[in-house]
Amino acid sequence: MVRRAGAVEVGRRIRVAANQAGMSLRQLGEAIGVARPTVYAYAAGTLMASPERLEAIAKATGVSLDFFDIGEAPLLEGDSLSLVEALLSPPDPDRAVDVASKALASGLERDPERLARLAYHAGTALLHKGRYNQASQRLREASAAFERLRERRGMAASLQSLGFCLTNLGELEEARRCFEAARKVGEPDQLWRASVALAALAEREGRFDEALFLLLEALREHSDDPEAVAYIKANEANLLLAKGEYTEADPATEEALQQCHSLGLTDQLLEVSAARALVLSARGRLSEASVALMRASDIAETVGDVARGLWCSCVRATLTMEAGRLEESAIAAAQTLAEATQRSLPRSKALSLRVLAETAFRRGDWSGAYAHAVQGAAFCEVNRYPAWRAVFLALAAAGACAGGRPTNADGLLEILRELCRSELSAECEAWMRLAEGVRLWAVGDPEAAAPEFREGMRSARACGSATLEAVLARHLEHLGDELAATHLREQKKALAGQTMVWSVGCRCAVEPLNDETWYKGLGAPERIKRPQEG
Repeated sequence: MVRRAGAVEVGRRIRVAANQAGMSLRQLGEAIGVARPTVYAYAAGTLMASPERLEAIAKATGVSLDFFDIGEAPLLEGDSLSLVEALLSPPDPDRAVDVASKALASGLERDPERLARLAYHAGTALLHKGRYNQASQRLREASAAFERLRERRGMAASLQSLGFCLTNLGELEEARRCFEAARKVGEPDQLWRASVALAALAEREGRFDEALFLLLEALREHSDDPEAVAYIKANEANLLLAKGEYTEADPATEEALQQCHSLGLTDQLLEVSAARALVLSARGRLSEASVALMRASDIAETVGDVARGLWCSCVRATLTMEAGRLEESAIAAAQTLAEATQRSLPRSKALSLRVLAETAFRRGDWSGAYAHAVQGAAFCEVNRYPAWRAVFLALAAAGACAGGRPTNADGLLEILRELCRSELSAECEAWMRLAEGVRLWAVGDPEAAAPEFREGMRSARACGSATLEAVLARHLEHLGDELAATHLREQKKALAGQTMVWSVGCRCAVEPLNDETWYKGLGAPERIKRPQEG
């Protein structure tokens, strides 16, 4: 234990030295001639750097070698709480869970405050690993223990983390009660966290105006706290993404990234980098999207964030689809769906189902598109993802119509129209127009289908989704629309010469973006059937 704690402290000083020198860990690794995983392991404290390596790091970062001399490790054998806290900075959740759980089970620790903190740390480490059921149990213990101690700060932090677990488990009402309780009992400097969490919950349920109000209120009350501002801006960017407002989400995610980077907020850097990858993918800037995704994936791997790491895999499946590599995307989505289901991660499950439904639709696999989309729509209704539910309803209706069974789509389209009349975005409107156009085409009225596709293109352009606009243009092009054909030629020209950066574990590959593959991956309108062909 002593040696492990020493490595953690040396790793912390390596990160400090690199940060002071304005270097990323990757740049530091290049400067001292070691692979990226090795320098990350040094910084995480999972590998002790040799004296020669420390000398090279000191030279590269401009600090003295004495900076890394920690002398005798200050940690006493058996001091479980100190070790757990060391293992969580930087995060090593597996070890932290193991040590905290053993300490709680041993009965050797008697101090109530230390027991409460151990339960809290065990809960947050389990949360970090995406093990939400176990995490919620520990966090309930911690919040109850802190309440008995009348320790408001610890109680608020425990309730906050517990609410996040419950949100991911789909227990949204109880999660809301946790966040509201955290806002009541927390210290003044903690209150913005509960407000941001409540805003995220409102966003999840499609109550976008309420979410924005909560964020603006928190920003007004905590504008002098840089960390609060960074978190609020990050959540505002995610809100714009959830609404499908990609034009506004583009600069918002970029600003949030800069603020989170300046403060070293690793969790938000990860979250916003993944969000930016989705935004840039929708904008048609696939090369930039791949770089943003690589950044998010690297952070998730470095800190061991399993839940967000799986989310990055879902985003990668989305980006692969937008590059036109449909079979590869479907395989990746099926893998992430299985893991998301096993780990009870609803956000990743919903996105995996969406990729499976959309790749099937683009391949002309109408029955597959219908089956995945119906499953996704039901899942999103239960788990309250209204914007994604609208996409699934559109894909299910379009799949049914294109497969020669338009009557199967009637009820789906009626629900979709009602959703679009209520509060959803221009992106949802574009998806509805796609489904309506496919229905009209399938029943033998292509002249009526063309205006639906054109309106869909306008809606996609209004929200900033170049990729959805291209999918609609592909269907319109097949009907002989020369303007749509010209639009697609311009898109192909803009994509030619771009490169995609793919990062898997320690490997990194740079590949050219194939504009013809991209074009073929936009859809298969020539396979749409008439009812009598069923």
